[in-house]
Formats: sequence, structure tokens, C-alpha cells
Amino acid sequence: MVVEELADAPAKKILTAGQKKRRSAEAKGKRLERAICAWLENQGYFVETAPRVVFWLWVAAAGRRLPRSIRRDFFTVWDGMAVKGSERWFYQVTTLGEVSRKRDKIERSGFPATPADAIFGYVGRPRKWRKLVGPDFAMPGETFLIEKE
Repeated sequence: MVVEELADAPAKKILTAGQKKRRSAEAKGKRLERAICAWLENQGYFVETAPRVVFWLWVAAAGRRLPRSIRRDFFTVWDGMAVKGSERWFYQVTTLGEVSRKRDKIERSGFPATPADAIFGYVGRPRKWRKLVGPDFAMPGETFLIEKE
């Protein structure tokens, strides 16, 4: 029976459709962040992305605590920081459809966004982006292309 086969193979993790979708979205987000990071570095900026943080979580099935790694945004809002000379600013990377949600999150956080801070919204192929600058991050913003290296 299928249930017995699954019980005999505890080492193999079976992902639900929701877990697969979340992992796929996380992977896409990471690809978009890497693209913006590389683009900023090509523009002469030093870029620092938000670090991963390890915490210990009790897992009842294992009967013990196990380490889990998650991303923590700078000030719970920003994906990274770009620095060039005396110019310093924070940025958020997302898809264009999620820009309004990210803008609302920044406003709700109370973080004092400056005219230098930016939200980069991925429009789609061929590697088209919009840069919305603070403090209001108004549309339509500046449109630019990131050439594949």
C-alpha cells in the first residue's frame, strides 16, 4: 500500500504543492536579487545583502531541536544596501506586481525612507526593470534593462 511505503521511507521528504510553490518563489526572488546586485556592482557600488540567520526550531517528528536558516532583511524592510563614495542607500527587489505591497510595508515600518532609497520592480523579459525612488516610490519610475553577462 502507498501509505506503508511512505512510512518506510522517512528520510525522503515529500513536499506539498504549497511548499513547492513557496520554494519556487524564494528561488525566483534570489535570482532577481543577484541580478540587481551584479548590476549595481557593475555601476561601481559596493553592495551588501541582508544576511541569513540561523535559529533552532523544535521539530516534534525528530524529537529534538534542528537548525533552520532564514533571511532577515535590514530593518525588516530592505534586501540590501548600496554604497559608492559618500552615497549610501537601501533597496528592495521584487516583481512589478508586488511593488505596492512592498511600498506599504516600508510605510508601515516607520523607517525614514530617503530620496535615494529604491524599490527595483522586475517587469519581465527581456530583463526589463523599473526603479522607483523614495520616499514615495511613485510609479512609473525609471525603466532600464539589465543585459545578460
